Amino acid sequence: MSPGWRNASIALVAYCVVLSLVSNGVFGRGIGDVSCSYTQRFSPSGPAFGIWVPIYLLSGLVIFEKLRYAQAESGEIENGQLVVVQNAFHSMSWLCAAGWTPAFTAGTGTGMLIAAILLCLTAAFALAAVFSENRWGWSSWVTAAAYSSLAGWTTVAAAINVAIAYQANYGKPNASCSRYPDDYNIFSPIEAKYETVVPLILASAVAVVAASLSEPVLGMPVAWAVYFMRPSYYNYAAFAISLIGVAVAIARTLYSASVFE
Repeated sequence: MSPGWRNASIALVAYCVVLSLVSNGVFGRGIGDVSCSYTQRFSPSGPAFGIWVPIYLLSGLVIFEKLRYAQAESGEIENGQLVVVQNAFHSMSWLCAAGWTPAFTAGTGTGMLIAAILLCLTAAFALAAVFSENRWGWSSWVTAAAYSSLAGWTTVAAAINVAIAYQANYGKPNASCSRYPDDYNIFSPIEAKYETVVPLILASAVAVVAASLSEPVLGMPVAWAVYFMRPSYYNYAAFAISLIGVAVAIARTLYSASVFE
C-alpha cells in the first residue's frame, strides 16, 4: 500500500482526537450537572474521570510515533492495509467519543439513548483497534496502551450510560447526587442496597479478554474505575479480578516475547 493512504489515515486519527477535545471544550461544561442528575449506584466518583488525561496523552503519543515511523519509511508499506484499518478503527472511536458529549449534555431521553449508543461504539472501535495491533516493541506497547485504555474505560462508561438512558426515558432525574432511586435503575433487581454486581461482571469480562489477548493494559482502566467507585465488596472483588487479569496478561506477553526472540 502506498504511503499516501497511511499518512491520510494518521491525519484522520489526529483530526478526530482534536475534534473530541474541541467537543469537550464546547459542550463538556454540562457533563457534571447531567451526571449528577442521573448518578447510578455503580457510577465512578470524580477522581476516576482523571483517566482521560493519560488516555489523551497516550493517543497523542501514538500519533507522534506513527508520524515518526511514516517519515522513516517512504516506500511501499509492509502490512499497510492493516495499518490503515487500525487507524480507521481508532479514528471512528474518537469520532463517536466526540459525538457523545453534545448528545449526553442535551439531557433529553433521546439524547441519552444516542449517547449510550455512541459510547458503545467508542468502546467497540477501540477494542477492534486493539485486535488489529500486530507489532512488537516500544511502538506496539504505546499503541496498545492507547487503544486498550480507551476501550477499557468506555466499556465501563457504556454500561453506566445504558442505565442512564433507561432512567432518562422511563424514570425521572435524581433529586440529588446522594439519592439513587430503586424504581428507575435497570440494575436494581440484582442489587443489594448501595451495592451492585455490575462492576464485578465488567471487570471479570475485561480481565478474561486481557488474558486471552496477552494485553496487560486492557484491564487497568476497569481496575481504576472500580477502585474509585463507592465502597462495596463487589467493587473490591472486581478490582482484585482486574489486577489478576493484568498479571496473567503480562505473564503471557513476556512468555510470547521470549518464544519469538
